[in-house]
Amino acid sequence: MNDTQSQTESLLEIVRSIEKQTIMLPEFQRDFRWELDQTYDLFDSLIREIFIGTLIYGKPSFGMTVRELDTRPRKGKGSMTKLHTYSYSADEMKIKAQTQNFRIVLDGQQRITSIYRAIVGFDTVYIMLHEALVDQDVDTIRQLSLEEMVQHVAGEESSSAISVKLSDAYDTEKTCSKKMT
Repeated sequence: MNDTQSQTESLLEIVRSIEKQTIMLPEFQRDFRWELDQTYDLFDSLIREIFIGTLIYGKPSFGMTVRELDTRPRKGKGSMTKLHTYSYSADEMKIKAQTQNFRIVLDGQQRITSIYRAIVGFDTVYIMLHEALVDQDVDTIRQLSLEEMVQHVAGEESSSAISVKLSDAYDTEKTCSKKMT
């Protein structure tokens, strides 16, 4: 695919690329600033298929310093530590782009960081399902869209609804993937 064409990636593909450090931030990118409520709204929009904007990547062919996405605690001990940076020469950058699909985030850093932090568990995000689903049979539930199943997104479990923690779902997916290989 041409580097200037658009493509769709799953959230899982994005998270895996971040974990492999093939998606990183240019060092000059501003710090992560979103509040947790913005993360909940982002996932609510994703579930309801509301357009959240695009992520714009660059594949630099010149030397630069990049950094990892922000996984520091939001407050307290460790929240002010410096993020690890990596400096690459032009040749190293070209090789990484060609062999590893290395990309830097040019636009969408707040969104991609929020997604990553929620899915891997740096931030706690729960998807609450409608209470009525408890009484439904599996075949009926399978016919519903995600939007029809989800009541809301929050930072705590519900005492009255099925609550799915995003990072638990991701951990389960990783475990199942390992068993299949």
